[in-house]
Amino acid sequence: MKRLIFSTGLCLLSLHSLATEPRWYEVSLLIFSNNIASEQNPETWPTYPLLDIPENAIQIVDPADDNSDQKPSTDNGLPAPFEALPENLQYLKSQANRLAASKNYTVLYHNSWFHPVLPEKEASPVEIIGGHQYGSINELHGLIKIHISRYLHVETNLYLTDVALSNSPFDLLTGTDSNSSLPAGSLQDQLEPFGGLALFSSPDNKVSPVNGQKNQYYVATSSAHMDMKRRMRSKELYYFDNPKFGMLIYFVPMEDIPQATAITP
Repeated sequence: MKRLIFSTGLCLLSLHSLATEPRWYEVSLLIFSNNIASEQNPETWPTYPLLDIPENAIQIVDPADDNSDQKPSTDNGLPAPFEALPENLQYLKSQANRLAASKNYTVLYHNSWFHPVLPEKEASPVEIIGGHQYGSINELHGLIKIHISRYLHVETNLYLTDVALSNSPFDLLTGTDSNSSLPAGSLQDQLEPFGGLALFSSPDNKVSPVNGQKNQYYVATSSAHMDMKRRMRSKELYYFDNPKFGMLIYFVPMEDIPQATAITP
């Protein structure tokens, strides 16, 4: 079950609007990995991110997904919120193309959507999923929260995770050889203390085989965390820096967007 179907999101937005009228923006977001992270600036990356996705987290809807149960609908002349805009309407398209053309970077996530921005206490985070998916592990996974007071504010809680393929997850995580010392059936018990297993677990199993292969597993070996807060203005490009990955974000107020672009047909 999805954490938040979009009809629920619209109801919450309606309830919020009773207290605070949201300010609408087009949000453009671009996240990319740095493939040549400098070894001269080492950091100790926290391994095994255990990301807590709140119940009110919102996912961006792909309008091309006919099976989506989150498809928004509006009848008030406003655009559909939290719906991915077509590529030709994305403000950071040229930046994404330049990054994609470089071997030094990999685009992990590129999207634009209309966002009704609320004060901090009323705002819901947006769940971000990008990069490759390895079983139940997402290379990029996390949250961004956008809220407004006098300025726009953005808070990130994003993880970029390194994944390895192994036939012995316990050995890979600990650097030990468990084959000679672990009795049959005990690998699961030995793996239990490692919180990182939750990152590559299915709801019913602590270790997920690769494509049903009994002795092959995806293992999250390390991660980089982008935990930042920034105050910003609209129509200015902002860069969130991390040695292993970066994020560009750009806001355009609804009133500054051409009518044909802002309003969905």
